[in-house]
Amino acid sequence: RGSVVRLPRVVTDATVAASVKFPLLVSAAHCALSEAAFYRGARGEGSNDDRLRAAWREHAAYAVAAGFFFVAEEVWPDFPLLHAAWHVTGAAAMRAGTTCAFGEHVPASPG
Repeated sequence: RGSVVRLPRVVTDATVAASVKFPLLVSAAHCALSEAAFYRGARGEGSNDDRLRAAWREHAAYAVAAGFFFVAEEVWPDFPLLHAAWHVTGAAAMRAGTTCAFGEHVPASPG
């Protein structure tokens, strides 16, 4: 049900080695591959799952908002709560993506 990115062993080994020197670049590349796989799963040919499409739209909206707050924090470093807004929208984007990948989220009962 979830989108999985399968890479050849040599590519995974190369990204592990590169992550020591270029962690942000490797992380961004992995994120882009995951986003592309999620998009293909939601929008690809033969995809009739409306819940998957809705989850992708929600995920994309939160991811764009998180990107905005990430950049805004660099542009206006003294503006309060931009960093917190980045974390909140990033977490919401992750929730939308993982709910879609792993099925409906059912919260545990308190206690």
